[in-house]
Amino acid sequence: MDDLTDEQILALTQDIVDKEGENVPLVGQKKHISALVDEFEGASLIYQLKVEALSQKHSSYRKTRGDGNCFYRAFAMAYFESLLTRPSYNELSRIQSITTSTLDPAGFEPIAYEDFADVTYEILETLPHAVEEDLERRMATPEESNAVVVHFRFLASAFMKLHPEDYEAFLEEPLQTFCEKYVEAVGREADHIMIAALVRVLGVGVDVVYLDQGEGLEPFVHEFRPAGNDSAGVVVRLLYRPGHYDILYTE
Repeated sequence: MDDLTDEQILALTQDIVDKEGENVPLVGQKKHISALVDEFEGASLIYQLKVEALSQKHSSYRKTRGDGNCFYRAFAMAYFESLLTRPSYNELSRIQSITTSTLDPAGFEPIAYEDFADVTYEILETLPHAVEEDLERRMATPEESNAVVVHFRFLASAFMKLHPEDYEAFLEEPLQTFCEKYVEAVGREADHIMIAALVRVLGVGVDVVYLDQGEGLEPFVHEFRPAGNDSAGVVVRLLYRPGHYDILYTE
């Protein structure tokens, strides 16, 4: 190990992380919130206090694989799940319209995105008649789950390209380069900019509950909301631990 360069050590470490990640489902089964409390049993006091406060307001949570796509995957799963409890036969046509009206003007060729988008459409089409286990199985299947992730990444990227005035001031490189390197590329973690863009383009809100060592005895909640007229009336809830997103449930 002493003979390895920093780059080789980094590559070796990443390889170990990737191999360990392969043992974690892309989307896991829903667990009682007490299991999350147990995870932090030996953590620092601030973490224990925050997870205890979190457990008073949430009934369960669902893990996703930490592969750099966890935000998009958790967001998609939670969004689809919300439609199981409030079926909408108009949601498929709404997402189809958003996809073509966003990706085409942003320069995405249909041949580059249609196969990915079709998987999202197929899932939406079956939701009015599906059960949670069906959705869980599909979102844990790499071919389907990853296709949805790519579709949502493309939508976030395209929205940013169509509204550069809202994002360029926060970037240290050209918007086009940023989108290609960090938004469209799989395995890249999402930050506030990408989250806000996906929320706005899809019209689906998200509450991100931060379980970290920040100030306060309760987790901070960052609310991302779309513009009023563009809202689908859906708000999902995600748990953020440094570098990773899971799904939270209040019922």
